[in-house]
Amino acid sequence: MPYKSSYPGVYIEEIPGGVHTINGVSTGVAAFIGYTAKGPANKAVQISGWRDYESTFGGINKDSPVSYAVQQFFLNGGINACVVRVIGKPHRKTPSGAEVTGKYEAKTGMYALRDVDIFNILAIPQTTVLNDAEARKVIANAIEFCEAKRAFYLVDYEPTRDFTTIVAWVSGLGSQKNAAVFFPRVLVADPTESSGQKEIPVSGTIAGLFIRTDQKRGIWKAPAGKEADLRGITGPSLNLSKSESTALNRLGINCLSVLPRVGTVCWGARTMAGADKLASEWKYIPIRRLALFIEESISRGTQWVVFEPNGEPLWAKIRLNAGAFMHDLWAKEAFQGTTERDAYFVKCDKGTTTQNDIDTGIVNILVGFAPVKPVEFVIIKIQQITGNIAPYKEAKTASWDDLVLPEAPRHKLAEIAAAVRQLLEVKKTRGRGSRISTGQGITALFTGAGGTGKTKAAGVLANELHLDLYRIDLSQVISKYIGETEKNLSRLFDAAERGGAILFFDEADALFGKRGEVKDSHDRYANIETNYLLQRMEDYRGLAILATNNKEDLDPAFLRRLRFVVNFSRPGVYR
Repeated sequence: MPYKSSYPGVYIEEIPGGVHTINGVSTGVAAFIGYTAKGPANKAVQISGWRDYESTFGGINKDSPVSYAVQQFFLNGGINACVVRVIGKPHRKTPSGAEVTGKYEAKTGMYALRDVDIFNILAIPQTTVLNDAEARKVIANAIEFCEAKRAFYLVDYEPTRDFTTIVAWVSGLGSQKNAAVFFPRVLVADPTESSGQKEIPVSGTIAGLFIRTDQKRGIWKAPAGKEADLRGITGPSLNLSKSESTALNRLGINCLSVLPRVGTVCWGARTMAGADKLASEWKYIPIRRLALFIEESISRGTQWVVFEPNGEPLWAKIRLNAGAFMHDLWAKEAFQGTTERDAYFVKCDKGTTTQNDIDTGIVNILVGFAPVKPVEFVIIKIQQITGNIAPYKEAKTASWDDLVLPEAPRHKLAEIAAAVRQLLEVKKTRGRGSRISTGQGITALFTGAGGTGKTKAAGVLANELHLDLYRIDLSQVISKYIGETEKNLSRLFDAAERGGAILFFDEADALFGKRGEVKDSHDRYANIETNYLLQRMEDYRGLAILATNNKEDLDPAFLRRLRFVVNFSRPGVYR
């Protein structure tokens, strides 16, 4: 607040700069999943060196492909790793494909990584000892999980694959921009083997090379070439000719080559979408990983926009912060272009955020960059939910006289208002900033056809209780990516709890379908998202309302968790 000058003198006032620095996320965390001799099962354990692995998981074990992979990771430049131990049932020594994948809700197997804040590279060497059908299922799930987590997957394959069979096998996995295959496998010294060496999956070796290259040159440098030597190995399991390597490279399979006076090196840097005939913009690993790095950094660095007014002042701050982040990358030679204008752009204005976006609480940030190779812009669109969805301005003038409703729904609304008053009185009595007990939030469902007054009724409650009303379009909050819907909802509730507003979730049909019967993974994830929203509503320190046009489409199991249900029916003409 400005000082009021009452006498001559010098007055000093600190003015917030409005700068929210975007820091680049770490790119040096690799996750490994597989069987180990000991250690906590189905738990993601952070380690920072081979000694940590030995003390926690028991060191090298001939039945544990992941043990060799982790050792290779640190030998080749890895710094931080996250290991998930997966074990089989008592009658089996090693896990099945289903046990490696695990269960999303229980956070077992691969999904134990849900508890990890960030990982950039995923390796599952355990797939090499599964049968082909199981391995393909694990790989498909891992690719989907990596896309949701903005991570990159290094695919391993069974040891029987050679030059004549690897192409068909990789093609069967499809075009994948967040995954890559390196061929062949590698040989390492192993005194437990009669030959003195053992053939192992290559993912751990390549993961370490990725981190080493990131540290020396940056994530935008391809982890390939003469300086991409592979350490701690005795050589590749197969010696490919130059023509064979070239043929595989054109199909999106990266090869290992042996160079005189250099040794074994990585001689390819393409994603599984990198075949020449596909002409994908995500052909190269460094470009894809750089894009994932930018997406994750800007997404995390713009969390502060939630519940900010969605207009030019906000857009200007976003352009300033994101632009500074991109400028720093350009200065480090991450992009092409001799000038900033040629290297990247950041747009956040009326051109990217339409009036409809503003009305539904969305701000769009458009970021483009010219990768070092190829010479073309790659466009990334990032969305954040903002606070311009609230307050709902019409709530300030809404009154009971505006509602044309039968006695039953009007009485129910009065009950809701009384319950909220009681809750507010409890909070006031306990003191400012105190929390109510878990599960004591007030939840309600407003159901009826469009135009019957559901939003108007929420506005009347807000005006009656002297609270702000936040209107959220659920169809804009839900995401197809695993875990993103929960993140969006978490940001909304965390921001709203600071002000104690009424939350009005419109278009509930987008999430609350009849999902009680789980038919596939999409239903399973939808149930998780639905339960998460209901739990947050029940724990919210105030009133949270769901609105739907079709009550019959909502699962009865979900309806039972809502404290109040108000039915709106026509005629609903407001004066």
